[in-house]
Amino acid sequence: MDGMQNRRLAVAFQAVLKQVSNLWNHPLFAHAVDKPLLPAPLAYTYFLFLHTTARSDEAIARRVIPLCLVQLGLAAHDAVDRTACPRARQLTVLAGDYASSLYYALLAQMDDIALIRTLARAIERINAWKVEMAEAFAARTLTAERYRALRANVDAHLYSEAIAAECGTERREEGHKWAAFVHALADLVNLEQEWRAVVQPQAEPGWYVRLRLREASGGEDEGSAAREPLLLKLGLDRDIAAALRRVHALAEPLFEGLPGAVHAELAALLAALKEQVEAVAPVA
Repeated sequence: MDGMQNRRLAVAFQAVLKQVSNLWNHPLFAHAVDKPLLPAPLAYTYFLFLHTTARSDEAIARRVIPLCLVQLGLAAHDAVDRTACPRARQLTVLAGDYASSLYYALLAQMDDIALIRTLARAIERINAWKVEMAEAFAARTLTAERYRALRANVDAHLYSEAIAAECGTERREEGHKWAAFVHALADLVNLEQEWRAVVQPQAEPGWYVRLRLREASGGEDEGSAAREPLLLKLGLDRDIAAALRRVHALAEPLFEGLPGAVHAELAALLAALKEQVEAVAPVA
């Protein structure tokens, strides 16, 4: 199989993302609300997993698109700015509700009630984790490592539960391997995004960075000028490198028996992540 054929899946996934973008761009709020970032590596991993099943390309797209929409809906609700004007807050909430309603409508058209139930339970669990994080952060009892674990749970859970539902009992062990990989991938993506945010002027640091700074300073918030050198001292770059190594280690068992095109694209995904991470955290 030549390189052009190997990239067929990447092109197909970009077409899926284009459909998601088209569905999101409702004229009522498309220009008034910032579109949340979709964790594309997680969605692509789910897309690649589905290509190990007997489902057609069309059936795979019909499953990936709703999950991307509900992920955008959840992220939009998280992005509501309490300091913004009422109309801006209302439009952001409406955008999240709209994305979620599209997700339910698409799955209902597929008549896949089992998947709707699976994802509804997953959303309920995700919201519970978010409440736990918010309450613990406000009470100053949330540690950086607890937040890191919960954040990975929140971002990976939709995909890992969808994978588990697809595998059932017949492919349970395989499902566990994919779910562990998705969870590790979510952790890596979050760490890398937080690092990039902290080194940008005027950027608001993420929760993990804020908690690491708080812990390092004995409970006091550090000024922005101290962020990058302190994070280097604390070893956040080493955290990112270690997270990447864990992702690679969990990917190894997945490579066994994968279809050629899926194998190639999973390898390409890992190579792209390594390149991004090495920009801030050289990996041995």
